[in-house]
Amino acid sequence: MLDKRIEYDTKVPIRAYVSHIYQQPVHAHHEDLELIVVMKGTIRVIVGFRTLLLGDGDVMVFNDKELHGIYETEGENLVLTMHIKIKYFRKYNETAYSSFFLMAATYLNGLRYDKPLEELREQLFNIAKAQIAQAASDEKMETMGKDLLAQLLADFQYFYYSTSGGKHFINRYEGKNNQAQAARIRMLMYYLWENYNQKITLQEYADESHINMYYLSHIIKDSTGLSFQELLSFTRVEASETLLLETDKKISEIAFECGFSATRYYVKHFEKWFQISPEEYRAKHTSRLTLKTKEDILAGAEAIDMIDALSGQKRHLPAGKSYFYTDVIEIDVGKKSKTRRKRYQQLIEWDCNFLPEEAGMGDSLKAIGESFRLCVPVMSAKSLNSRLLAFLQESSAHSLLFVYDAKASPGMNYDAFAQAMGRFCRSGKLSSLVLYIEYAGGLPETEKDEIAKVFREAGEAASCRIAIKEVCRCSSAFSGRNYFLDSIYAVPWIIRSNLKSGHEQRFMSKIFDESTAGVINGEAGMITASHIKKPSYYAYMCLALLGNEIVENSEGYIVTKKNQDLVILLYDYDNSVFHNLEKYSDCSKLAMLRFATKKNKEYKLELSNLEGRYTVTEIRFGKEICLFSKMVDLGMPEMLMLEEEQNMRDFMKPRLEFSVVDGRNGTASLDVKVPRYGAALLRLRKMME
Repeated sequence: MLDKRIEYDTKVPIRAYVSHIYQQPVHAHHEDLELIVVMKGTIRVIVGFRTLLLGDGDVMVFNDKELHGIYETEGENLVLTMHIKIKYFRKYNETAYSSFFLMAATYLNGLRYDKPLEELREQLFNIAKAQIAQAASDEKMETMGKDLLAQLLADFQYFYYSTSGGKHFINRYEGKNNQAQAARIRMLMYYLWENYNQKITLQEYADESHINMYYLSHIIKDSTGLSFQELLSFTRVEASETLLLETDKKISEIAFECGFSATRYYVKHFEKWFQISPEEYRAKHTSRLTLKTKEDILAGAEAIDMIDALSGQKRHLPAGKSYFYTDVIEIDVGKKSKTRRKRYQQLIEWDCNFLPEEAGMGDSLKAIGESFRLCVPVMSAKSLNSRLLAFLQESSAHSLLFVYDAKASPGMNYDAFAQAMGRFCRSGKLSSLVLYIEYAGGLPETEKDEIAKVFREAGEAASCRIAIKEVCRCSSAFSGRNYFLDSIYAVPWIIRSNLKSGHEQRFMSKIFDESTAGVINGEAGMITASHIKKPSYYAYMCLALLGNEIVENSEGYIVTKKNQDLVILLYDYDNSVFHNLEKYSDCSKLAMLRFATKKNKEYKLELSNLEGRYTVTEIRFGKEICLFSKMVDLGMPEMLMLEEEQNMRDFMKPRLEFSVVDGRNGTASLDVKVPRYGAALLRLRKMME
């Protein structure tokens, strides 16, 4: 049974103890709140769709019926656990009985606000000491319980869905200034939990609440970051967890029982939140249900001494830490992988020689061991110039992408373009070339064959073998100039757009900017006219280094394989930044945004089913490669001095770290920091024994 009943041995139903936790399998409490404070070490917590690493001073609440599990990590831990029966205190506070509390990073006006959690931690310590020592009267304990629920209600009910660095809820403290609106959201969530298995609509709830539907929709979105339908689907998915783990019902039965009209909608929404299918979730967590709870509980006096030692101490978070909790990503290396799906990704191939050689950087990156080639887009005969030829020869690239749109360019003579291609091959003494053609306007097969024939014949005349390959749409849909393309923000945007369907970016539009040497003006090239590599260059490098098989392609990260090696790419994509890119054509708006790039997102990767030892190459792409920021710091000059250009080339490089992980016992863990709005790529190469 998932329902774990709490036995209270006092009249006032509050229970507290300090223990070393080895494991608490996935379970839930009915009409009880569970609050924990990590007093020493770290623990791994599974709650809802997230797995978190909690460290010294972290506080977490598990709400009524909320599935959760707690497990030890390396080293000793001590955890204060407190249970309180909210049904008992309902007579004092009806509102708290129907509330959803959130222990997460608390933000006030966009800045982290630690005071509420610090106050709650001290309150929990005081209640725990009184309960463990049985030093307070029933009346006093009852008052302390009422005060605890009142503080939870006052400070920890303003949940807001954030997409910065992944999917999670934050506690947006400014909601405290509008208690009427907070009350509406609280009543809505209670209504959803009571009726999620019914067919309900926003209009029906608005009529029942005597609120205009459009006004209510605005309140919900403004307060939670989600729409009514998204909240309903989230509630249904959360409710389905219990049925998945506690019953052997078919997925279709669970979908219907939780209120979904069709199984496919249930699977779609489940995967949106949990990043795995319901079947995978069931297989992953069912085995944990048979585990027994294991924890060593400290004696009363010893527990009180530990609490006294920590009471009054403020927790000093490391500078730059974005959230209270570190996300844990569990990666099953032995999981059956899937072939990469995107046809256009074959175009993102690079060559080692294209890596930067300055200051030994090229040699370090080459240690990753990938050889890769670059496919260069060409749009007209003007593209076939000496600079492109020099680039091909420097990088050993051998592929070109040609977009032919007969409707958009009805006067274009592809025969003349093919002849220009032949002259280009002859002048560069190219012996072979792969020409990918994207037929943007759609053409009959006979005309496509004729175009391919003309290009091949032009190549033969120039003693160059031209191979023709047709591809689906892959050219960039981003039009116009935009300083966004010169900034670190282009990195997660390009990565996500290539890894997730439904996004506009398909391919780089060109290699070089046409701007004055050293000056940026929002052009779409990967390299400036003076050969300074822009952040977008490194974004495509990340994509090129991925393995050819996908293990997981989740929100904010992708895990790939190539033979026995692993490549893991994590990136910080924020919808609030990327939903309207056109506004960043204004340099000043992007300059204001760049000041929010100081914090890193932290992850702990837990790898299972490893075999042997691995060398790890970690490359971090953060603000150090942001050309836009460096130009702003220089005052956005109209041109750069030669010395400044050289400094840019010397210092605009990603950070590299090398290490070894021992997976001979089948498991290993890695701590990774992903730069704000940046990315981190890890290459794990198996060592020969």
